[in-house]
Amino acid sequence: MNDLVLFKSENFQGIECDFWSNESKDIFMTSEQLGMVLGYVNPKKGISNLVGRNEYLKEAEFSSFLAVRTEAGDRETRVFTEDGIYEVALLAGTEKAKEFRSWVRRILKGLRTGELELLRKQIEEDRPKVLLYDQAMSSKTNKTMMVVAKELKLSGRNKLFGFLRSERILMSGKGKQNIPYQQFCDIGYFEVVLKSKIINGEVVNFPVTLVTSKGMDYIFKRLEKSKEKGLLKQAN
Repeated sequence: MNDLVLFKSENFQGIECDFWSNESKDIFMTSEQLGMVLGYVNPKKGISNLVGRNEYLKEAEFSSFLAVRTEAGDRETRVFTEDGIYEVALLAGTEKAKEFRSWVRRILKGLRTGELELLRKQIEEDRPKVLLYDQAMSSKTNKTMMVVAKELKLSGRNKLFGFLRSERILMSGKGKQNIPYQQFCDIGYFEVVLKSKIINGEVVNFPVTLVTSKGMDYIFKRLEKSKEKGLLKQAN
């Protein structure tokens, strides 16, 4: 997943600098803290203005919007990669930025060479046992449409989606396609969870329909009735 956990904190001229990491061991700093160490009066706004003048900093190579795990809960914020940290410090062009570049280079080098194994262990310890989507996907009772289609011996999940839409169990309108009507969720046939994906550097959430064990039995019975009536071939 793309959520971040706090890996290490260091002090730069009296300012605490938090370094965050993901499961791939990449290091990040938030825009707000980066603005603080560079001396902006309004750190978050200062970095935002800098990014606005240099649009290329929005590219994933330099920054992204990711979920940062804090004591108050997860929050999405712009974070800068190692390359992004150097780039922003260079663009700031102040004496303080020059000192910070030299300091942060030593810090990041130390993280890479001496603490990668500690990083891996801490990420594993700090990360929740499972996130919402992972819980749903690993559940013994909730299954993806792909798994359901395979178990029901249908030729792919699109066949199943088509059948359930034709039976008016799943919606077909724009933005709601393949989402069950609420009545079928209320009686426990389906569960809708959110999955997150990074698209163009932005976190996008979209719904995913899962089938409960009760729903599996219901779908099987509807399929059998449809086969008896010769209607299943109409599903696509």
